[in-house]
Amino acid sequence: YLFEVINHDNEFAKDLKHFKSLLSAICEGSPFVNVFCLMHKMDLVEPDQREKLFKNRENELINISKPVKISCFMSSIWDESLYGVWSSIVYRLISNVQILENTLKSFAEEMECDEVILFERTTSLVIAKYLRVPHNDVNRTQKVSRTIKIFKAKLDRNRISHDMFEIRHPR
Repeated sequence: YLFEVINHDNEFAKDLKHFKSLLSAICEGSPFVNVFCLMHKMDLVEPDQREKLFKNRENELINISKPVKISCFMSSIWDESLYGVWSSIVYRLISNVQILENTLKSFAEEMECDEVILFERTTSLVIAKYLRVPHNDVNRTQKVSRTIKIFKAKLDRNRISHDMFEIRHPR
């Protein structure tokens, strides 16, 4: 469910009412549903107020959603937050993600890779990853994904097909 954080209180109240009715209907058919809420247009909130506003709205949503567990995310079209949100949602929807991660770990150790990332083919969202060596850059996977998308677009533009490609970084 998408909430625009810049809405006035009366609009947010309407959104909450609509959210509650949808949640009620969904829970009748799927009591163990995963519910994801995006607090969108966070870029329009003053930087020093974002976390407070997000936490207030998140707490309100958690309270009205009980006993259903929800996951809330901040998002904006002007940064890479939507990529992170969708990757998190996809990750949580994969039932055998632990098997994938264990396989990536085995592969990374066998190949002596510092990092292995499994991307979804079309969107380049992260499905699973394994890091043997931690990285300080929290947006690292988004940057790699963006590089892949640009590379694929250039190949497509030149009508060049590919099955795979590998990115290496010298140590």
